[in-house]
Parts: sequence; structure tokens; C-alpha cells
Amino acid sequence: MRTAIVVPIRNSIQAIHALTHRLSKLDQIIITYSGSHYGELLKKARDLGVLTVKAPIGKWAAIIEAVNKYKFDGYIIADADLPVRLGDLIRVRASLEEADLVLVRRAVDERPLPDKILTAAFYLLTWMLGLRYRDVQAGVKGFRRELILNACHFLPRGFLGDLVLTYYAAKNGLRVKEIPVKWRDTRSWGKRLHLFLKISLELTQTLPTLMKISLHRV
Repeated sequence: MRTAIVVPIRNSIQAIHALTHRLSKLDQIIITYSGSHYGELLKKARDLGVLTVKAPIGKWAAIIEAVNKYKFDGYIIADADLPVRLGDLIRVRASLEEADLVLVRRAVDERPLPDKILTAAFYLLTWMLGLRYRDVQAGVKGFRRELILNACHFLPRGFLGDLVLTYYAAKNGLRVKEIPVKWRDTRSWGKRLHLFLKISLELTQTLPTLMKISLHRV
């Protein structure tokens, strides 16, 4: 299976060298970028053998753009701060051989207690939706190309594509696998709280889509 790692970046391109150093031996890297310095990114990326996408704003809008532009059998998405070990990414890739969607579960969670509380609150919501996966919104997962193409018209373009994609896969009887990982988030508490609030607001717009998927298997 040919796979690529998709890393959405919104503003800073300073991390590109560190990303390629850590990931280049694993898979082809695709960086999606929605900032104002795409020309600078493109120049650096060419030297490093990295594929790029000038993406619209929105995490999942960028991911969908990457899937449409570059054809691979499977994709692994990873936050730019790479919160998991390289070995965990290798296990995600291997799991795609027998699954349509691969989720990660924070078995070893090095985040502070407030983060864990926010994650538990979101898990309660997903449990109410009928999902029994621990960390649906964790910023690392793998999926097959055909899954995204089939679910694309349901996926929100912001942050909740993770939730809707998982819900779509589960409701349609697709193969979903969850693997334990060691998780370390280097973002500041303020940024993580801001992200949680944005996701919470976006959720109100996403609930009708979840209801549509629930009522009509597609």
C-alpha cells in the first residue's frame, strides 16, 4: 500500500526541516499550508522532497485538498507538533492494511490534568452518539483514500472532520481499528483550550450532519 503523511500547517513554516528530518524515512510527506508565505514554503519543500498543497482555511478542507491532489492508497494525518513517536506512526500505517480507518488512543497520556478532563468530556459526547472509541479527535489517524472520497460531502471543513469521519465509518460497517500510543502535546494550555472552545462551537453546526448519517446509511 502506498501511503503519505499529511501535515496541516496554518501559519508557521519554521517546522518544515524538523518534520522532514523525523518523517522522511517513513513515507512521502504532504504539507498543506493556508498561510501567506506559500512561495517560501514551496521553495523549501522542493529542496527537501516534500509535496505541498496551497490549502483553503480549515483543517479538514486542507486534508481533503491534499487527498484530491495527490493519489495514494492511504493517508496518515499528523499534527505539526508530532505528538506521537515514529514507531506509533509505523503501526498506524501497518494497521491500514486491514482497516479503512485507524484511530489512536492515548494509552500513555503525558498531558496535564485539565487536558485529560476536556478529553473525557468529549468522550462522553461521542459515547452518547454511540461511538466507543476513546480519542476520536486525537490529531493522528490513518484512512484509506476511498473512505475520504465516499464521505467527503459529509465532512465539515473545520476541526470536526475526525468525528464525522469516524461516525460515518462506524455507521456504514467499515473496518475501524484503534491502537494505543504514547501521547505528548507540546502546545500551550491556552492554545489547547482555545481549540477545545472552537471545536465545541463547531459541534452545533455538525450535529445535523451526524443525524443525516445516522438516518441514512450511504
